[in-house]
Amino acid sequence: MSYSTQNLGSLMDDIGADEGADRGKARTHKREDGQPFWKSQGFAIGLAVVAVAVLSVGMWYSFFSGDAPKTPNTVMLLDVQTGELFEAPTRRLMLPAKNPDSGARVLFPVTKGEDGLWQIGGHYLSGVEYTDYSKEIVLSLQSGAVRVTDTTARKLK
Repeated sequence: MSYSTQNLGSLMDDIGADEGADRGKARTHKREDGQPFWKSQGFAIGLAVVAVAVLSVGMWYSFFSGDAPKTPNTVMLLDVQTGELFEAPTRRLMLPAKNPDSGARVLFPVTKGEDGLWQIGGHYLSGVEYTDYSKEIVLSLQSGAVRVTDTTARKLK
């Protein structure tokens, strides 16, 4: 069987003359109606589905992962005038806190180090300077070292 080359069209005839002329131009992401693809309803629905899926996975992970850090519910406070310890709830705590006996704002957060020494944290030290603190209790304003007179803490409400 033989074929005639006269009846065979060129590849350009199959593609169309218009598309062959655009061969050297950069492609644009347009739909048939000339609008960009991201303005189509299908794209919007797909994007919404992906967003809901990502949000769901994030919420599930944040609520059901058991390795969430535990924040303390209470903080140890020291009266810088008497050396007495208080235990206060962290909720609605304004520092320095008021001593329930004197009403003075002289209670500062303290921590007990591994060496057994108590100290006031660095950024609270500047507030101690503006109170009527006892130099027998606050041993150093540079290091935050303090002396606790009684290690049993009273509970604040």
